[in-house]
Formats: sequence, C-alpha cells, structure tokens
Amino acid sequence: MAGRRSTRKCLTLPLQRSLLGAVVLLVSVACGRPEKIELRRAIGAALEERVPFAMGGCMTGSAGVVVDDIEILKVGKQSDNLLHGRGYPVLVRASGSYVPMFGDVALPRQPFEGTGEFIVGQDAYGEWRAAPMRP
Repeated sequence: MAGRRSTRKCLTLPLQRSLLGAVVLLVSVACGRPEKIELRRAIGAALEERVPFAMGGCMTGSAGVVVDDIEILKVGKQSDNLLHGRGYPVLVRASGSYVPMFGDVALPRQPFEGTGEFIVGQDAYGEWRAAPMRP
C-alpha cells in the first residue's frame, strides 16, 4: 500500500493558528491576571495591615494606616514563589500615612511614600490577596 494517499483531511495552517489562538485566549481569560482595580484593592489591604519598611514603614509595626494613592508600575508573569506561593509580582508606588507603634505606645502620625514589590495571588475562596515581597 505504499504510495497510497491518506484520505484524512488536514486543517490548513491559518485555521490551526486561529484555533490555537482561541484556545490560548480562553485559557488566559479563565486563569487571567487580576484587573488593576483588584490589584489596588489587594495591595491596599496589605498596606493597611503593615507598611513595609522599604516604603518608609516602621520596623516595630504600625496602626491606623491611611493609603492615599497606589500606582501600579509593572505586573510580572505568574510564577511560583517559595515564600509567598503562586502569584503575580507587582511593582507599585504608594503613599499615605500611618501611626508608628513602639510596643503599646503610639507615636505621632508619619507619612510614607515609596515603591515596593508585592506578590498578588488568589486564596482558596478566589479572593485576590497581596503580601509584600520584602518586609
């Protein structure tokens, strides 16, 4: 049967590329990046818990954090991080103010402004959560 042609029809190259593009689009939508509003919300919640030292925070802790502005500078590719789990690295510039704590003593309100890196990922309930990559 050598020389016999196959009766199967193959998809043309442009159609194959179109189908592959559609599959990639569906997967990226289903497992997509968080929107900027979701990033701001998650990073704002993380900042309200504790302002990282790299952004002008206090090593001994903070309270009464007020976040004035969060600017998303860059969002990286999703990856696994041994310390923080699976998520997107996000570089932000943020500003606001906080009350530094020294034990039980609250010091006068201090401003903070700076850039920092956060890892943003989904928890078991599908909510976006952020954690600073450096304290």
